[in-house]
Amino acid sequence: MLSESIEDRQREQCPANGGHLCENAAFYRVLTESMPDCVGILDAGAALRYANKCWAAYTGCNVAERGFPNLGGFLHPDDAQELSSMLQDMTIQAEVRRDLRILRSDGMYRWHELRIVPISEGVEHRKHWLFSCRDIEERISAQTKLREANRLMQMAENITHVGYWRVDLLSSSVYWSDEVYNTLGVDPATRPTLEAAISAYHPDDREQVGAIVDKAFADGSSFAHESRIIRADGAIRDIASSGQAERDVDGNIVAVFGVFQDITWRKDAERER
Repeated sequence: MLSESIEDRQREQCPANGGHLCENAAFYRVLTESMPDCVGILDAGAALRYANKCWAAYTGCNVAERGFPNLGGFLHPDDAQELSSMLQDMTIQAEVRRDLRILRSDGMYRWHELRIVPISEGVEHRKHWLFSCRDIEERISAQTKLREANRLMQMAENITHVGYWRVDLLSSSVYWSDEVYNTLGVDPATRPTLEAAISAYHPDDREQVGAIVDKAFADGSSFAHESRIIRADGAIRDIASSGQAERDVDGNIVAVFGVFQDITWRKDAERER
């Protein structure tokens, strides 16, 4: 076993160095065994030469009893190529990181951040690598749910033609969704500003809209109004907008969020009656 051979060498060296290596080895072994992350040592072919208690508890595998299995045997089949890429990068880089799925003892795969660093200095001396695995299943799940929520919101925008916007009062930053850009006829690469949004309204409506927005910023008043905008191509469109303030835990207004919809079709129908 690699850890035993290392300890044997260290025991041989102890008399010559006053026992410092032995003390250090014992310290680092206790440290790795108490870590909440899976930690171990790989050889150049990704065989597990040592793994701590966390790895054994998660995978159900004692690496010494299993004859030093390959790390690839614990990865999801779709992630096997990632390991090959990591092994190539390990020969030239100081550190390699990947998000991979690792098999749990109950047969379930969970996402982990796998980090590998060389134990030896210098590329020509690299024979073993230290690896650590941190469970990031909850993070990946949250990111997946967020992507799905954004996808559904984008579909809802496309179907209903309702855009949304947000003004952050702390950073003075402004966000427009794709549908707001589409409604205004503005290039999506354009950086949104509050001034640009207000100036897009028809001159006859601009003062009223500005007053509504200022009041929302000042006292957090919710609002809803119908006004006209002038698109970048000069076309006049009828718009319905509503919004409300966002507050922090202390009740301070930190942002204003609103929705924005082109209702020209409805207004045209009303005017034709």
